[in-house]
Amino acid sequence: MPGQGVTSMFNFGQSFGIIKGICAALSFPIYFVRPAKWKKHFNLIGSVKDASRTKVIEIYPTISPKLARKKDSNKADAILIGKYFIDNYKNDSFHG
Repeated sequence: MPGQGVTSMFNFGQSFGIIKGICAALSFPIYFVRPAKWKKHFNLIGSVKDASRTKVIEIYPTISPKLARKKDSNKADAILIGKYFIDNYKNDSFHG
């Protein structure tokens, strides 16, 4: 990731490895999806960063108070990635 320091990148890689290891130990499948793919699914390609927050509020209006600030767009991205999984892999063997 451009602009990240060496220590930050090491910590990110270490955390990623730990998560992969836990999933492997528990026999959970791991799915990788590029941002362009899940954003296309929600018609967010070429939109402003805050559009994901607006989209989540449309889909789940009851959680809108938890996404009231513009800086909550990262939370919204995480929610949409989870929704993308549900929309595309719900019939998969993973039902965790």
